[in-house]
Amino acid sequence: MTAEITYGPYGGWTPVSFTYDTSDGNRILLWAGTDGSASVWTLDGSNNRLSFINYGPYSGWTPVNGQ
Repeated sequence: MTAEITYGPYGGWTPVSFTYDTSDGNRILLWAGTDGSASVWTLDGSNNRLSFINYGPYSGWTPVNGQ
């Protein structure tokens, strides 16, 4: 191992899913907020965050999958 990237812990947020897009090599990390929010992060092949989008909060909703 030559490097490591650590994300979190972030109070009120839980990682839900981690997917790999074979078309561009990017990864998608989905976070669920305790208030019904979701945050979708796009990571590069080395797991560096490229971008993110936050959604919500949506009362009564919980994100379950990032695909």
